[in-house]
Amino acid sequence: MRAHVYLRISEDKTGEAEGVERQQEDCERLVSQRGWTLAAVHMENDTSAAGKVVRPKFAALLAAVERGEVDAIVTWNFDRLLRTPRDRLTLVETCQAHRVIIAPVRGSDMDATTPAGRLALGILGEVAAHEIAVKSDRQRRGGGHP
Repeated sequence: MRAHVYLRISEDKTGEAEGVERQQEDCERLVSQRGWTLAAVHMENDTSAAGKVVRPKFAALLAAVERGEVDAIVTWNFDRLLRTPRDRLTLVETCQAHRVIIAPVRGSDMDATTPAGRLALGILGEVAAHEIAVKSDRQRRGGGHP
């Protein structure tokens, strides 16, 4: 199994990438435990997934899936991979077409080729989108409670 690791952290105030490095350690450990081959690491530090910023490493990951170079996407947590319905739809369709599983360190594997896998991806995707909406609403209100 050729695994591509995707790492992302929204905000890195120090610029030292410590958060994504911790994610990488955990993801690489999972790849090793499963006996998979680490084929690539896609790291986006200090990058939001709320849909307002281009994520070139996410695009590169999808392109690798489309080229048939990926059997599994490993990420620390599903919400590190995506937050928007648009990205989720693209990811699910691409993984389904190329039979790629998503294996989060903090979660269960999801197989986009199965109805149960697509259901799990849909539910977790909606939860991630909800978190973005709540955070945005809170920030518009000045950080306080409504």
